[in-house]
Amino acid sequence: MTITRVGSVLMRSPPWVLVRIFTDDGLVGLGEAYHGAGVHRIAVDPRLTGALLGRDPRNVERLARDMSAAMSGSGFYQGAVVSAISGVEMALWDLAGQAADVPIWQLFGGRMRERVLLYATGHNGVPDTPAAYARRAEELQRLGMRALKLSVHPRSPGAEPPLHLVRAVHDVLDRHAWLAVDAHGSCDPAGALRLVERLAPLDLRWLEDPIPPENPAAMVGVTAASPVPICTGENLYGVHGFRELLTRHGTDIASPDIAKTGGLAQGRRIADLAASYGVLLAPHDIGSPVQAAAAGHLACSLPNLLAMEQHFPDLPLWHQLVSDHQLIADGELVVPHRPGLGIRLDDAVVRRHLREEHGFFPQARRHGTS
Repeated sequence: MTITRVGSVLMRSPPWVLVRIFTDDGLVGLGEAYHGAGVHRIAVDPRLTGALLGRDPRNVERLARDMSAAMSGSGFYQGAVVSAISGVEMALWDLAGQAADVPIWQLFGGRMRERVLLYATGHNGVPDTPAAYARRAEELQRLGMRALKLSVHPRSPGAEPPLHLVRAVHDVLDRHAWLAVDAHGSCDPAGALRLVERLAPLDLRWLEDPIPPENPAAMVGVTAASPVPICTGENLYGVHGFRELLTRHGTDIASPDIAKTGGLAQGRRIADLAASYGVLLAPHDIGSPVQAAAAGHLACSLPNLLAMEQHFPDLPLWHQLVSDHQLIADGELVVPHRPGLGIRLDDAVVRRHLREEHGFFPQARRHGTS
């Protein structure tokens, strides 16, 4: 089996970037890259695809290394390039699973759990009032979500963080539910400690990104002094991006984004390194069902998993994209059992929401699960 073509699409809204890899025996692999300027074009750039065409897609780790070397010369990369490679790498794992006739989680050593707990970041677009935030929290809990996350970054420069909104949600939580908050790197270290002092009485599951991610030394200090567990990692690339943070005990919870950090193999390396320091994993995910399924295959295999993000718990398009598997039930991701990713995209839905298409839809002689 060899790779014959790579295609990508950019959807309108949300701007999801989907990748397909076609092979000479008709199997088709599916992946998703983190959205960003030009990512869908990088995924089909001849420099990147030149490292793939004519080669066996089952050699995932070798091909991922060769893609990064082809795009950077040195093999070191960040930003849009690594996002594109993440999506392609995901599609390679889909092909590897299909070729072996096993789900991806089997290739990562099997399952630790059947389902993956999801936490909802579902307050986008809600009016900034305590009553509106409380109503939305109650809606999410009726959908089965038992874990929620809110943003606490100031709404304008110099403004106070909206802790009144956090308290409103906290007050309507079921006793079995938990709440986390995300500061989006809006504080300096001293401000972060003032924030955690105010948040501590709410018994939060974590405070995410209290300071920008580029200063691991400062994050070490914040984590050591914080009475609230600290979570970070969605903007770090590869296991090397997490190395200093984890070896210096700079976070309690790591949150890599599988569609941004390099793909599933890098995600597994990050998880293993985190486990060696007693750090839990809570993967970041603001993607489509494709990213959710792929990250779920990895997540269900991890002994140190806490939960995984779900950004669109009641967005109709999210649920329409996959035609043959109910991915969410009772606030959990139901990890597919079929070979590869184990899901099938509804191409008609993708076409209706298309912004750009670069060789994503060629017909193959025989289709796998994607």
